[in-house]
Amino acid sequence: MNPDSAPDSPTVTSPSPSSVPPTSGPCLASPSPATVLLNQLQVLRAVADPVRHGVLRELAKGTPVSVNDLADLQGRWPDSMSKHLKILREARLIVTVPSPDGDSRKQFSEIPAPFRTRDAAGRTLLDFGCVVLRF
Repeated sequence: MNPDSAPDSPTVTSPSPSSVPPTSGPCLASPSPATVLLNQLQVLRAVADPVRHGVLRELAKGTPVSVNDLADLQGRWPDSMSKHLKILREARLIVTVPSPDGDSRKQFSEIPAPFRTRDAAGRTLLDFGCVVLRF
């Protein structure tokens, strides 16, 4: 018996690089053109927060919503909401669009159409490739 090895210690082996799922990079679950550029870790981090999940629920309706309106709907201050929207924008889940009334001082956000779909029951789906949200 080798004095360096304990008789009851488990054998630890490292998985081969090909069997380890990627921890960053494009989402691999859906190869659609809309999701191919998304970073799966950024997407997961962005949707994991309850406030940002609520924002996505509001924006899933398909109409642009202002920062102030989203803040009111979520019970947050506008500056706090802006930080949450920044994280969603950086993850490429939402985009900033011009104000419907043409006021360039207002910032509106929406989810790009390629991410919004409907299931057979008519419920809204947000398909971000590695994450699908059903509302």
